[in-house]
Amino acid sequence: MWTYGAAKALGERAAWKFAAEQPTLDLSIILSPFIFGPFVPGFPFPAQSALSSNQHIYTLLIGVIPPPLPPSFCDVRDVAKAHVAALTAPKATANVEDKRFLICGGALIWKDAIEYLHQARPELKSRIPGLNAAFTPFPGPPTTIDTTRAKVVLGMDSYRDWKETLGAAIDALLDAEKTWGSV
Repeated sequence: MWTYGAAKALGERAAWKFAAEQPTLDLSIILSPFIFGPFVPGFPFPAQSALSSNQHIYTLLIGVIPPPLPPSFCDVRDVAKAHVAALTAPKATANVEDKRFLICGGALIWKDAIEYLHQARPELKSRIPGLNAAFTPFPGPPTTIDTTRAKVVLGMDSYRDWKETLGAAIDALLDAEKTWGSV
């Protein structure tokens, strides 16, 4: 996970350096935490080995508690909305980083997710970890991410909450699972 974060940071720095050297380039960067949610409608489902961040939610469906990760997340549909809004955002000023947007839907805590699924989706109880499962929480409180620029410039004034995102991801994963054969 730390290597992935470092690669993202280095990639972003390279993109901003390139943008600074290309005065006609109008670059926007959307920075989100873990992205969860449904797959793109009308496209083939991903293979079980290609679930990206949704793999963490899928581990719940196979009875395993995901590793302790930073709990910040964003619904994939909100990430898409931010990208579309960035296409029409005003061109950056001399500071190209005026178009660097942090987005976040809040925190998704695995213990809360399991408790919610037991209550809201009782048909999944035999598949997901039990309510008394041993959790290793991420150390410390969830990080607060300042999404003000995305709100002001992109109009991102609300995000899907973790329950809606979790439910949509679970539904999509159950549908995808049917295409994988025996799991």
